[in-house]
This record gives sequence, C-alpha cells and structure tokens, in this order.
Amino acid sequence: MEPNLIVYLVIKYRKYTCMHCITVMEICGYKWRAIFGLTYQCFYSIGYMSLSGVAYNWRDWHETMFVCTILSLPFLLFAMIIPESPRWLFTKEKDGPATKTTLRMAKFNGVRLTEEDWQRANVTDEKIQLSENSNERKYSSIDLFKRPGIRLTTVKIMFNWFVNSFVFYGISLNAGALAGDIFVNNTLNGVMGMGSNIFCMLVMDKIGRRLLLTLMLLLAGCGLLASAIINEFKGDDQGLETLGLVFAFAAKCGISGSFSVIYNFTAELYPTVVRSNGIGMGSLSARIGGIVAPFVISLQDYVSWLPNVIFGSLGVIAGLSALTFQETNGDTMMETLEEAEVFYKTGKLPKAKSLDKGDKSGFNTDLSRDLKDMNIFTKL
Repeated sequence: MEPNLIVYLVIKYRKYTCMHCITVMEICGYKWRAIFGLTYQCFYSIGYMSLSGVAYNWRDWHETMFVCTILSLPFLLFAMIIPESPRWLFTKEKDGPATKTTLRMAKFNGVRLTEEDWQRANVTDEKIQLSENSNERKYSSIDLFKRPGIRLTTVKIMFNWFVNSFVFYGISLNAGALAGDIFVNNTLNGVMGMGSNIFCMLVMDKIGRRLLLTLMLLLAGCGLLASAIINEFKGDDQGLETLGLVFAFAAKCGISGSFSVIYNFTAELYPTVVRSNGIGMGSLSARIGGIVAPFVISLQDYVSWLPNVIFGSLGVIAGLSALTFQETNGDTMMETLEEAEVFYKTGKLPKAKSLDKGDKSGFNTDLSRDLKDMNIFTKL
C-alpha cells in the first residue's frame, strides 16, 4: 500500500536491516542456530495458511489488507521486550549494556558466568585498532562492496535472494492456476512450507547449509519444469493433472525450504559488523524478485508453459550457483571484515595471531567468541 516503488523498496530494506531473525541468530549458540532460525520461519507458514481463511471471508483486497494489519498490531509489543543482541553490543564496545543483557539471559537460563568467562569477552585496545572496530567506526551497506571477498559474496547472495523470492511468489501468486480450489491450494502450499521447514531443521546441521540450499532450489526448479511439461501434454487425463499438481507442491516445498535456509546462511556468511546490512541487501533483491514475478505470471495468457519454465530454470541456476558459497556449518559466527575476507578465500576462520608480529592476514578477534558461543543464552 506504499505510494510508489522507491518507498516500498526503502521500507522493505530498513525492515530487514533490523529483523528479529538477526537477533535470533546472534543470541543462540551454534547448536541452536538451525533450530531457532527455522522455527522462526515456521510462523511464516502459519501466517500463510491463515491468510486463506482471511481471504475467504474478506474477498476485497482492501479489506484483506486491513484485517491482516489489525491482526499484526499486537506483535509490535515484542519490539518493546526483545533485548538488543549482546554480540552486536560487544562488537560496538558497548560493554555496559552487553554485560547487563548477558547476565539477564544467563540468569534466566540458569547459567553461572565466571570471571574467566568475562576475561575472555574483553578485547584489547591493540585488537580494536587492528580490526578498525572502534566506537567511531560506522559500517554501512557500502562496506559490502569495498573488499573483493565480501563484494563477490554479496553479489551471489543478492542473486540467490532474488531468485528465491521470484520463484516463491511465482508459485504462491499462481495458486489459482493449479487444479482445484484456490483457497485449498493456498492452504496446502502453507502445509508444504511448514513440512519443508521442519525437514530443513532436522538435516541442516547434518548435511550443511550450502548443500541443503542447493538441493531445495533444485527441487523447486525441477518440480516446476516437470509440472510445466506435464501440464502441457496432460489433455483430459486426470492422472497427469494430479501428477502435475504433485510436482507443483514439491516445488513449493523446495522453494519454502530454500527461502528459510537462505536467512540462516546469509546471517552466518556475514560478520557481525555488517550482518544486518547484508540481510537488508538480500531482502532488497528479494523484493525486486517479488515485484517481477506477477509480470512473468501474466505471460501464461500468451504461452501457458512459459512462466513455470522461467521460474524453474532460474531455480536450477540459483541452486547450482549456491555451490560456490563457503560452507558455514560447524563454524562460529564471524565478527570482523578481516576474518570474513580470510573465510571467503580459504573456507576457514582465521586463527588468532600474535599482535607483536603485526600479521593482519590471519587476524581473528576473540571478541567474546568463547562467551557468545558457549550456549549461555540457551540451555543445553
């Protein structure tokens, strides 16, 4: 309902630079990142299914938007009680608020912090200067394109987010073209999304983010291509019509899973200092994909099979391109641009080097790394 495209993109970008999913990822220890990150996405599927009931009762889109807005208002209260990410606060040298939040979370989870834990959470002035991570240093989206490693990663992430959103909305907005009732199909799409999220939650730590993202995108792309071929030659055959519907739902399952995985994966691919900017840039690309999708769907009025072929082909391309990302499974979350550059190049987080040698290439600030990844915020 924004007045123009520019305002829409700006609002969406600012929304995702402060998304709660970033906070979820940053306050959880490694063992819990996949579970909490994808549980967060499950609520999207619940909302998606609920929309079928809203749209069924309020058919006019103005009424639908009004009802959805009213139902969403109570959730604004969460913004008042969710604390700032301690990881981000430590990175910004805001030790007071970071300590207060950490103690409150540790107390809530029954974890006792020792003096040694706090000593490991401190960063020396030399390391602050070495990483250029001081209170005066401000990071923005421009930093996503200054260095070669993070620049290439950002371009690939933007493409992947674009395709994820493009295919996701291509399937979702085209539910009316599927055989059967549009409200039932939309609800079933939500069920597929929920099942996909649960599946990804169970296997993400076992097979890794990169492979899972690739498999989900390939499932979406191949499912759409198969559905397009079957629908083109089905004629009056009810069996082929049902088979085409099955492949379409499989594609929905795949794209829902990949869209959920890309949130977690993106958060882990960026260091703390630019993590929100990276997800914001990905979200901006995703909104462009969502805007373009309806225009591609309209092509079915001229060539019935063309939209699904376009969506499916891009899904396959994005799936293969996802193999070029570095795998983050098993790694702690990065803090600085320096260690991110080393990670993009080698696939491994750099180890701390002696500051006396002045070697910056392998610098890895231990900026509360041990403290933040010891699961003090969530019970084991």
